[in-house]
This record gives sequence, C-alpha cells and structure tokens, in this order.
Amino acid sequence: MTYSPIGSGGGIQAITTRTVDFGASDAPLSPDQAKACKGCLLVPWALSATTLSYNLPDVGAGLRLSGPVAADIFLGRITKWNDPRITKLNPGKDLPSQGIAPIYRSDGSGDTYAFTSYLNEVSPEWKSKVGNGTSVNFPTGAGAKGNSGVAGTLTRTPGALGYISVAYADLPSDVVAQSQRWARPAAAAQRQRRFRSTARSTTGRFAYLLYASD
Repeated sequence: MTYSPIGSGGGIQAITTRTVDFGASDAPLSPDQAKACKGCLLVPWALSATTLSYNLPDVGAGLRLSGPVAADIFLGRITKWNDPRITKLNPGKDLPSQGIAPIYRSDGSGDTYAFTSYLNEVSPEWKSKVGNGTSVNFPTGAGAKGNSGVAGTLTRTPGALGYISVAYADLPSDVVAQSQRWARPAAAAQRQRRFRSTARSTTGRFAYLLYASD
C-alpha cells in the first residue's frame, strides 16, 4: 500500500477513474461526483483540522486572528499586518506595516473545503461572493499546490498567510482563532472540543465528514 498526498480533488478523480482502489477526501462528494463515481462507497475514516500559519519572523508565535478578520484578509479588505482590526486583537505585539500575502491551495483540496466552510459561517460577504468547496475563486492572493506547496510558499514569502493541514502547523507559526477562548490550533484539534458533522446522501448511502470548527 502506498499513499500519495495529491489533494482531495486528485483522490476523488483517481477513485472515479479506478486508477486506485481507495481514494481519500476531506470533503464529501457532491451529487455529481457521487454519480460519476458509479457506486463508490463512502466511509468515515478520520478527524483532522485545518489552520492558518503566517510568516512574520519579528512578531513571533501566537498571533491572534478572529474568523471575520481572516475572512476579510482573504477577501482583500484587510491588506496590512498593522491594520487596526488586527492590532486590536493583539495588544502588546508590534505588528509591521508590511502587506499581507494570502496563500491558498491551487488544487482541489479538502483543506480548502474546511477553511471556506468556516469562512461561510463567520462572514456573510464571503458566503455570498465566494462560497465553499474544494476549489473556489479566491478574490486575492496566490495559489500553491498541496500542503507542502503552501508551506513552502509561506516559508519563502515574508508577510504570507495561508491555510494548511494541522500536521504542517508548526511551519512557520500558528494563528489562534477565537471561539470561547484563545487557543493554539494544534491543541484545540487534539482536544477535539467542537466538531461539525456534515452528511451527504449518495446512492442510498450516507457519508459523514467531521471537521474542526470554531
């Protein structure tokens, strides 16, 4: 058995064309995808989390971003790290006037599905203008392929902010999101305090996706 980290879109395509015996996706199949897969059985198999990381070496770890602020960054409404809405969340941190460089997945991705589903819940504007899915038209930023591609772009790009699998979350630094209290994403994922369940009926069977939600 071998594992190829080709993204949820690649996994869905591979099992649909039967080039593999088992494909994995963090997002449930859409009705059209389920129909094209012709009898594929969807099995709930894991819990994971998606988090934001940034590249601001002089700021250090523990930067705080709320959901609405993150949404406005990826909408292109907040463009500087010292924007008043960010500085208000981070008293005591000397944030630079550097521009924010949003990074997103260029390939079909379950992390994109989880991240945009969250933005849908915290930002009516995001929901109406962009929506959620494994691949969406981001209003601003640059795309990179795979978690490794996003992590690599974050490392090379001063001022970058991107969403990645929690397995990559220590590179370069974590962002903490506000729920009932501030907590680092990796710790919140390990506690599994709150999760959202999504069910999708496919040819008489049900597939369940669980993902971390603030």
